[in-house]
Amino acid sequence: MRDASILMTAVSEFLMNDARPQLADPRLAFRALIAGNLARLVAANLAVDEKLEQEATTRLQALLPSTPGDRAALEAHLARLLRQDALDPAVFAAARTALVANLAAQLAVDNPLFDLTTPKESP
Repeated sequence: MRDASILMTAVSEFLMNDARPQLADPRLAFRALIAGNLARLVAANLAVDEKLEQEATTRLQALLPSTPGDRAALEAHLARLLRQDALDPAVFAAARTALVANLAAQLAVDNPLFDLTTPKESP
């Protein structure tokens, strides 16, 4: 995956730094900007995807130690338990923490400016 990430980074840099400035048509330049940003996003995901997947799976395995399987199987089992309201409050809180951590890790790659902090209520 590292080679694919390096390749996508090079494509992004070419689109953003070399091709886009040469485009006279503003609509085409904007499309080159979008394509460059998408290539950057793919490169970032490829670079960290395996690590994020393992971390997310580890969190879910800690939460559901008797459930075998990969991340998808663990998430499916957790979803079933949540729909059935079959989790005690402590496990529910731990599940929420694990899912928020998984989401935060993915958002840190996909959209680093996204703010997951809960807004404070006004007095």
